[in-house]
Amino acid sequence: MDGVVAADDAIPDRAELTRTAARRSRNGRFIATIVLVVLPLVLTPMALMAGSSGSLSSREAVGLVGMLWVVAALGAVVAWGIHRLRPRPPLLAGTSRTTRRAVQQALRTGQPHDARIDALAREAAQRTLRGSWLLWLYSGLLALNVALLVLRIADQDEAWKTALAAANVVLWAALVALVWVTRRRSARYLRQRQQS
Repeated sequence: MDGVVAADDAIPDRAELTRTAARRSRNGRFIATIVLVVLPLVLTPMALMAGSSGSLSSREAVGLVGMLWVVAALGAVVAWGIHRLRPRPPLLAGTSRTTRRAVQQALRTGQPHDARIDALAREAAQRTLRGSWLLWLYSGLLALNVALLVLRIADQDEAWKTALAAANVVLWAALVALVWVTRRRSARYLRQRQQS
């Protein structure tokens, strides 16, 4: 249905939105690849120089370099997993900022402006509900970071390390809350639209 528009399709520009979303997705993957490859390549020599100059111990420098490459590898695995789980980018990614705002408002209020916004909001809501694994993943990572914070407090670690761990907990909690609220709005929107 990529090039053909059904007569009853509420999104007449579906093919164009699909192409734009795919292009934006490719651009995002390119930028993520650059960050995941270039950043460790640039920061590795800097960490090793800091280790040899004495501002970091060699053990800390090697640990920092290892952590950089582990984060890069995990980022690559997550990006690959998202691409495999969602081979088709969301249709909403191909729309204008004004349309995205209208869809977000429709999801929040349950009142779409027109049939096109309603169709895009339904597609976005269904896609959100299919991604239920995100809530579990983020909740698990939140629990892990809470445990790490408790360990830092119990070990009476340096204040800045404890503060960073606490900030990490707050960020994961905010992400869990955001995903939970988005899922609830999506489910409510689909229920309301089925009843009308």
